[in-house]
Amino acid sequence: MSGVRGAAADYPSIAVLASRVAQSLVHVSFVQTNAVVSVRFTSFSMQLACFLWLVALLVRQMVIR
Repeated sequence: MSGVRGAAADYPSIAVLASRVAQSLVHVSFVQTNAVVSVRFTSFSMQLACFLWLVALLVRQMVIR
């Protein structure tokens, strides 16, 4: 559909899923202290970075066409 395939899209997609699961598990499993919030924020930041990478891949694909 988007034309983006391969490891360049697969790895960030898997990382988004793993980071989201980790963020959710930390959120429901621990009392929210500053350290726990830092772990959650790190997971969120990883998701954001991977989504930005995927957007960059899409934009690059659209420019090439």
